Amino acid sequence: MRINRLSLLNSLCNILNENEVGNPSVILAEYFLKNYHYLSELNIYQVADDCFVSRSSIRRFCKSIGYNNFAEFKNEIREYDDQYSNLTAHFRQQDFREILTNNVLEAIHEMSRSISREQIHLIARRIHKSRNTLILTSNYAVSAINTFQYGMVLQGKVIRLVSELYETNNLLKEVTADDYVIVISGHGILAGVIEEFLKTTTAYTELFTVNRSRSFDLLYDSICWLSEEDGSHESRSIYMVYGMQYLLDLVYANYVREYGLKE
Repeated sequence: MRINRLSLLNSLCNILNENEVGNPSVILAEYFLKNYHYLSELNIYQVADDCFVSRSSIRRFCKSIGYNNFAEFKNEIREYDDQYSNLTAHFRQQDFREILTNNVLEAIHEMSRSISREQIHLIARRIHKSRNTLILTSNYAVSAINTFQYGMVLQGKVIRLVSELYETNNLLKEVTADDYVIVISGHGILAGVIEEFLKTTTAYTELFTVNRSRSFDLLYDSICWLSEEDGSHESRSIYMVYGMQYLLDLVYANYVREYGLKE
C-alpha cells in the first residue's frame, strides 16, 4: 500500500475546504468525493467532460495529491478496502446510542489505566525539549490534533501536523535528532507503511496505537498503547475517535502545568 493512499480523503477534503468555489481544484475534489466509490470506473475523458476542465488540469491535480497521473490514481482506488461498509454497519446497530455511550466510557476508563501519569509527563517533556514536534496521522484523529495544535500555540509551542502527502512532504525530509515525531495510527497501518522513514530518521519517534503488534517495538523509540488489548481488528476505533481527544487533553494539561507560559 502506498502511503499517500491513506491520506487521500484528507487531501480531497482540504482542497474543498480551503480554496475558492469555482477553482478547478475544488471542482475536481468535489467531483471525486461525490464519486468516491466509483472512481476506479471513471476515465479521464469522462472526468474532463463532467467537470469542464482539461485533461492536463486533471493530471496536475493528481500530481498535487501525490500521484503521477490519473491512471495511477485509479489503480490505487481499485485496492480500496471495506472500511466504508464496516463503518456503515457500525452505525446501523440497534440501540446505537446505548452502545456508543458504554463503549466511550469503557474506552476512557481503559486508557486511564493503560497510560500512566509518567507517560503523559514524558510526552509533554519531549514536546517541550524538541526543536520541532511533528504529528503524523491519516484520518480520524485530525480534529483532536487540530484542537491540541491551537492550544499549544497559546503556550508558545508550534506543533506541525502531517496528514497528507507523506511521501513527498518536505517536513519529514528535514527532521533531525532534535525533533520529536509522533505517529498516531489506530489500526497500525500508517505505523507500518512509513517503515522506511523510521529506519532512516534520527528524530525521536513515538507511536500512539491500539495495534499491539510487537513488530513496532523495533521501529519506534517508544509506544503509547491506547488500549489494554489489541484493537486493530475494529472497523472504527473508539480510542481514536473519542480517546485521542482525552489523551491529548491530558498531555496539554501536563504541558501547561510544567512548561506553559506564565500569565
